[in-house]
Amino acid sequence: MESPVEPRPFGLTAALVVWCLAVVVGIISGAVYTEHTHQVQALARQVPYLHATRYALLAVSILLNVFFALMVFLRHSWARIALLVLFLLAVLGLPGYLLAPGLALQAKAISVVCLLFQLAVLVVIFTGQRQAWFKRIVA
Repeated sequence: MESPVEPRPFGLTAALVVWCLAVVVGIISGAVYTEHTHQVQALARQVPYLHATRYALLAVSILLNVFFALMVFLRHSWARIALLVLFLLAVLGLPGYLLAPGLALQAKAISVVCLLFQLAVLVVIFTGQRQAWFKRIVA
């Protein structure tokens, strides 16, 4: 006799959707606002394919975040650690981003708000019934 499928804990799906939206909004807003800074425009004149490289890296970042969020959704506990590492890397880069000259205040504010949303999601997926759900072995 098969064991019944254990339902996902309340809020996990919504938390992961919020994570993905925060990542996409944060990365795109940063890319749009930095596109027109004088430093980026000057560097683009000197370095061929700068914009293509930037957008490829942004796409890879978004895809990695979405992939790990999907893996969390599918009950892979290691993916929670991967999301935590990606979050910590973003936090480590935040001071340089916030102090960057010529970057619009809106981009900085959006990035901070997106990181706060991501922090809230990490709290959700690492605490309470969701923590226990990841620890239970699925038969």
